[in-house]
Amino acid sequence: MATVKPEETADPESVQPAYQQWLERNVYFDDKTRKIDFILVYKASSDTDSDSQMLRKSFETNLKEIGVELELQDKELSPSKDMYFLKLHATDNVLHRFAEFMAIRVPIDKQTCETVSLTDRIFSVLKIDKVVGLFEPRISEKFEVVDYYTSPYSKSKHDKFLSEAYLPPTEEQVLSGSDTSRGLFSDAQRSMIVYYILSIITFSEQGSKKKHVGLERLISRGGYSCAYPIHDGPVTLNTDQKQPDCYRQFLYKEWASPFAFYKFQPLDQIREYFGDKIAIYFAFLGLYTRWLFYASIVGLLAFIYGLLTIFVTALNPDKVDICNADPVDYFMCPLCEHRCDFWFLNSSCLSSWFYKLFDNEATILFSVFTAFWAILFLEAWKRNVARLKYEWDLSALDEEEHTRPEYENKLRNRYDNCNVNWYKKIIQKVNPITEEGEFFQPSGELILKVMGSFVALITLVVLALGLVIGVIAYKVIVKTLLTIEIGRLARNSDVPISPSIGSFIVTVSAALINLVFIGLMQVVYKFLATWLTNWELHRTESEHEDSFTLKMFLFQCINYYSSIFYVAFIKGKVLVEYPGRDSGTLILLEECETYGCFLDLCIQLVIIFLGKQLFNNIMELGLPLLKIFLKWFYRKIISHRNQSVEMQSLDDYYARWEREEVLDVGRSHYLFYEYLELVIQFGFVTLFVAAFPLAPLFAFLNNVVEIRLDAYKFLVLSRRYVAFRAADIGIWMTFLDVMAKLCVISNAFLITFTGTTLEQYVYGISQPNNNTWLENYTDFSLSVIPCSDLNLTRHLPE
Repeated sequence: MATVKPEETADPESVQPAYQQWLERNVYFDDKTRKIDFILVYKASSDTDSDSQMLRKSFETNLKEIGVELELQDKELSPSKDMYFLKLHATDNVLHRFAEFMAIRVPIDKQTCETVSLTDRIFSVLKIDKVVGLFEPRISEKFEVVDYYTSPYSKSKHDKFLSEAYLPPTEEQVLSGSDTSRGLFSDAQRSMIVYYILSIITFSEQGSKKKHVGLERLISRGGYSCAYPIHDGPVTLNTDQKQPDCYRQFLYKEWASPFAFYKFQPLDQIREYFGDKIAIYFAFLGLYTRWLFYASIVGLLAFIYGLLTIFVTALNPDKVDICNADPVDYFMCPLCEHRCDFWFLNSSCLSSWFYKLFDNEATILFSVFTAFWAILFLEAWKRNVARLKYEWDLSALDEEEHTRPEYENKLRNRYDNCNVNWYKKIIQKVNPITEEGEFFQPSGELILKVMGSFVALITLVVLALGLVIGVIAYKVIVKTLLTIEIGRLARNSDVPISPSIGSFIVTVSAALINLVFIGLMQVVYKFLATWLTNWELHRTESEHEDSFTLKMFLFQCINYYSSIFYVAFIKGKVLVEYPGRDSGTLILLEECETYGCFLDLCIQLVIIFLGKQLFNNIMELGLPLLKIFLKWFYRKIISHRNQSVEMQSLDDYYARWEREEVLDVGRSHYLFYEYLELVIQFGFVTLFVAAFPLAPLFAFLNNVVEIRLDAYKFLVLSRRYVAFRAADIGIWMTFLDVMAKLCVISNAFLITFTGTTLEQYVYGISQPNNNTWLENYTDFSLSVIPCSDLNLTRHLPE
């Protein structure tokens, strides 16, 4: 393993500026020939730890035996002098061998058939193609992705592929602007291959027969502090640079920049830089956002109709009856058993102005539209992903999965340490095709583990429901106290004071408390779901991810939707009491208002839905920025102490890999949380849209920001993500399909049992002799009880 010492560095003045900039962007080993595929980092303090040294030595020895070349940068080259950087380069033989094993698809020949989409033809006929072109990213010839026919790589047919030299271009090529081709494998493919190698390398402690596998395991044991591939260049252009000269600069300018918010996404270039999995995510996010635009227009029209009901009496005649109700004829029963007062119906006048804002005829029509919209959107995505599979050669990807290294290593260690022959025969079986021994976890063991996980899942679901019940208890108690206080104020006031004021305060505060509980439970369950999934020990990566996804999704549905479900379908309908019956409980207080529960449901939806989106966006951008600032500031302080240089000039002293070390490491299952956020949002947009027709509009605005925010996070704030292959969005499609079907049932129940519009229509049809549509509807909707039947005798109206 070569080690770069401070005295071995090249004199920057001996290299021409343009070529030096190219070398700085395309980082190589010290020989300026072998390209860096991965960086492993460990701190200087770890170098004095004998245990960490032995683990690294074992790991690096096995790496070199496979054929990966290493070069260690001495800590003295770093201004902070506290970190070692180990550079990794995969040779041609290593890339060929593992590309064949992983079935990496590489180019055979360039496609000559050009296709024009139907939409492009329509735009051309309508002469609006130039207008549409304003929204297209400007892709220069340098970043135009060439479409190839591809095939899984095979060493025996190496000459059939479009192989190119793996050496970097010469100085003359760079200065002349000639093609600086990358070779047979893209940078994303190289990082994917090297990461797979790092995930299967074994290491062991000195004198121990037990083997550990994978880089992540070694990092958790303190052997390294982090590992990452390197971005292909800086984000911003130099002062004398007019056009981007690397993918990172191009994607920032045409995709991640706030000034590019109106442009379509360059999906081919995103895939070229980040790989299939991230490109599929942004393709889904882009299509979903486009369809939200259509839904938001219809939802906005429904909301405008709701606004008209506030000012047009003919659209909300019920408010006239409530506001003009004679206090002598309409006084309402107390809201609690012993200390609450009677109250007058006309005190709810202000609230009656707004309940029709969402509970109206337009909302019913919008609910029907949303049911069709959800199904059509999913069909559009199926069509879109089928097209991407064809264009990106992802159709046969499902057949190329391999056993997870963690799975095989744990079973191998169990096999080596087991003295029971019959059990060893169960966990190791001969593959009839390869005729080699392979390890399998007994199916009965996996079933027991899944059952144990299910019990843990049910326990946490009960805990989440317990928190919801706790919030309900809070609402009951606080509303009781507020109702008593409002009654006391009403007795001393000539102006009628509605108990609805207390209900509004309680609803808002309870929703905020519930939002806090949702965030806390999310952290707890994330930890438990990760541990349970690792404990179950699934064989393939897709099985592992699907198990983790199912656990998190089911819990998040309970976490986010349980309180909303309670308000929509249970509050005021189950376990209610009637006035005069002294039940000794306060359940009577958790009833709907005179005008129903729709307004309460809307408040709950707005706070949880918008609060979730706001919190997620702040955390996605603010937390990485804070981490980067603190790490960079600390690094500059250390460097200032060590070198006595001006702190503002230290950026020029750091190598590219050290500059990127301070970037955000990203989260494990990084795309999982992005998909989870979208699917939960899809639930808010579809399941309860009857109570909040503006949900698609807010979701659309959020996703317009989310696309650029995620792009900025991936390109600027984070280290370069390892590329992974994916053919679709996986199990998330199943969840979306289930939600689209539940959308019909949920909104039908909301309109029928929670809203009052259908009830008013039934009344209007059943009373053909009325002079107006809802004449005497208020009398019809209220019940009458003689005061003598009540146990309450205090504060009867005079």
